[in-house]
Amino acid sequence: MVEGHELAETITDPGACTAWHDDNTPPPTQPCNELGDKCQNGPTGAVLYNPVSMNGQSYFVQPLWSNLINDCSYGTTYDSVQTAFQANTGNLWIVPGLGGTTLGITPRTSPSLAHLTLGGYEAAFNADGGGGLWNTGFGNGSDTYTWNAGLDPHASPGICPLQASGGYEDVFNSNVNTLWSAQGVPLALIHTPTSLQSSAGPLTIAAGTSPSDTCVTSGGWDTAWHVSDDSLWRGGSVRAPLVVSVEHRSVFIRGRVLRSLSSPRQTRVC
Repeated sequence: MVEGHELAETITDPGACTAWHDDNTPPPTQPCNELGDKCQNGPTGAVLYNPVSMNGQSYFVQPLWSNLINDCSYGTTYDSVQTAFQANTGNLWIVPGLGGTTLGITPRTSPSLAHLTLGGYEAAFNADGGGGLWNTGFGNGSDTYTWNAGLDPHASPGICPLQASGGYEDVFNSNVNTLWSAQGVPLALIHTPTSLQSSAGPLTIAAGTSPSDTCVTSGGWDTAWHVSDDSLWRGGSVRAPLVVSVEHRSVFIRGRVLRSLSSPRQTRVC
C-alpha cells in the first residue's frame, strides 16, 4: 500500500512539490499535499482501504485524489461503454451492464444514457403504457424511479450528468407539449421535477419532438429544443446559473427553421 502511494506521487509529482500538489489544504504528514497524501483518510463516506485482487492475491490499496470528481477515488475503468436501447420485445436493455430488464418503453421512442461523475450510469426513458418519465441505473446509489410526469407519446427524454452533485438532469417534452426538466441525485435519493418557464408562461416544444441536454464541466447545463413554431431554441443554466426563469438564459437562433418532427442534438466541446 505504501509503495502504491509513493509510486503514484512519483508519476504525478516527480520533483517533490514541483508538479501536482495542493498548497491550500493543511498536509497530514507531508510539507505539500500530493495526490496520495490528500487521501490517506479515504474518500468521503467510503472505507479507508480497498482490497484489490491481482494474480490470485488480495492487496489493500488507498485511494488517490481525482480532479474529475473533486474527491478521493479508487479509480474508474473505461474499458467498456454502456449502450441503452429498446429491444424488439419493447423492453429496456443496457449492455454491458443491466442487460435485459422488465421495464417497458413506449414504441418508437428511445432511451438516453449518461455516465455519472461519481461512478455508475443512469438511463431515462418514456415508459410504456403512458407511464411517463422513468429513470433507472447502476452504481452510485442508482435506483428505478418514476417521476409521475407525463410525456408526449412520441418523444424521448434527454439526460446528462451534473458535474457538481454527481447526479443527472433529464429534459423532456411533456404530455401537453411544454419543456420540463427533472434533476436527480441517486446517492442522496433527491428527485426534483421543474416546469421550465418564461414570464409569458411555459416554454412550448413541438409535438412529437425530443429535446437534447448537455451538462458542462463548469456545473451548468444547456438544452436545445424544437419550438412549436418550428424554430430552434437553446436555454440553460450555463449563461446564468442562478436565474430560474429560462427567458433570461435562452437564445433564439434566428433564421433557423426546423423540419417538421425533427429533434436537435448537441454535444459539449471538450
